[in-house]
Amino acid sequence: MKVFGNNNENKLIKGIRQDGIFVLIIGAVMGILTLMSLWRIVDYSHRSESAFEMQTKTTAAGDEYGLLVNGVYEMAVDYNDYLQMSENAKVTAIAETAEYMVNALLLGTIFLLLHFVIRNFVKQKTPFVKQNIILMRGIAVLTILSAMLPGISKAMLSLALLESGTIHFSIMNFWLLMLGVALGVIAEIFRYGYSLQEEMNQIA
Repeated sequence: MKVFGNNNENKLIKGIRQDGIFVLIIGAVMGILTLMSLWRIVDYSHRSESAFEMQTKTTAAGDEYGLLVNGVYEMAVDYNDYLQMSENAKVTAIAETAEYMVNALLLGTIFLLLHFVIRNFVKQKTPFVKQNIILMRGIAVLTILSAMLPGISKAMLSLALLESGTIHFSIMNFWLLMLGVALGVIAEIFRYGYSLQEEMNQIA
């Protein structure tokens, strides 16, 4: 069974195909950011500890905390990290970059899987494809992991290098968890739609 009518099919398929290309580009950008973060981690690991410095400055919005490498500002630093890691700014740089890398890797994989969902949609002219059920479940799991894994990887790295690590859970993490659950529900809706479609195909 196809969900499109003949009149608007070509126009809708063209628009969906363009969306798939856009999603693939975003996934590729996330992949590049992952590789760049990996390169920065390798670069930081070969630098001496004296090249890294934690600084704070007071602005109208309050105190801001940052990390400098060879006197050049590199990234903003969380207040808790500033307190815990100010004695070892090199570890802070590596841990923060590792968190960014895991985030980019998970997001890139999510967008790649979404691209495959759209490609199946275009190819089969219906979203209710068996492969899409698996892909949507994968996207749901990765979304849930994106709420936890970056912070856990950062804490584990800090624990290994400094013997001290803390996992911070923010409201953004909570919403990512909820989004992952919602995507899991959507995956089950896809499974139900696929079952109905199979039954109608057998009747036809």
